[in-house]
Amino acid sequence: MDIRNTGYSRVGYTEGDNIKDNFGTRIGWVEGNDIRNNYGSKIGYMDGNDIRNTSGNRVGYIDGNDIRNPSGSRVGYFDGGEKNLAGAAGLLLLLQ
Repeated sequence: MDIRNTGYSRVGYTEGDNIKDNFGTRIGWVEGNDIRNNYGSKIGYMDGNDIRNTSGNRVGYIDGNDIRNPSGSRVGYFDGGEKNLAGAAGLLLLLQ
């Protein structure tokens, strides 16, 4: 599943539970609802449609296929697929 920015450019994709940048390098993965960086550290989690950091603060959310920041601005979108994985991947890719 491709993750795209608001300019419609692909910034990365998912392959299974892996989150990869546009060059195919794994930058993290999703484990259940947890979002992990490539070192295995938990950097956040999905809570319904909300994307939260490890402190529980809302750092984004999924609205349909759109990935939005906390103020509601669209920062990107995903092309189909499972929302938890898409949200995690999208935010990790778009905000790195």
